[in-house]
Amino acid sequence: MEIGYRNFAIDRISNFRLGGVADPGPYRAIGDVTSYSVMGNVVSSLDLGLFNLYVGGGIGMALVDAGMRSIARVSFDEADGRDSVFAWQLFTGLQYHLSQDFSASLGYRYFATEDARFGSTSAPIEAHNVEVGITHWLD
Repeated sequence: MEIGYRNFAIDRISNFRLGGVADPGPYRAIGDVTSYSVMGNVVSSLDLGLFNLYVGGGIGMALVDAGMRSIARVSFDEADGRDSVFAWQLFTGLQYHLSQDFSASLGYRYFATEDARFGSTSAPIEAHNVEVGITHWLD
C-alpha cells in the first residue's frame, strides 16, 4: 500500500472540457492542482547481485483539488473544486545495495487518473516523475 502526495503548478492546459465542449488547446493557464492518493501496488524484482531491477504497477483512488485562476488571460472560476477519481501508475527502477540493510535507488514513475470534474470543467491528471531514494531494509 502506498500513500502519495503530488502538487503541480499549471502553466498550460490542453485536452479539457468546458461546459460539455472538448477543446484540445493548448492554452496558457495559471493555477495549481494537489493530489492525495492511496494505491495498491504489485512489484516484481530481479536480483542482479549488487543491483536489483524492479518493475511494478498499481491502482487506487486520488483526491484531486484544483484551483484555476486564469486560462488564456481570462479570469476563471469554473475549474475550482475537488473530486475523487480512479488512479493508476506504472514504475520501474534500479536499486544498488549499499550494505545488507541499506540500498540506493533511481526510478521512473508514471501516474494518471480518470477525468476529474470541477464544475463544468473536467481533465485527467498525468505525472512523469524521476525518483531517487534510500531504503532501509528491516529484518
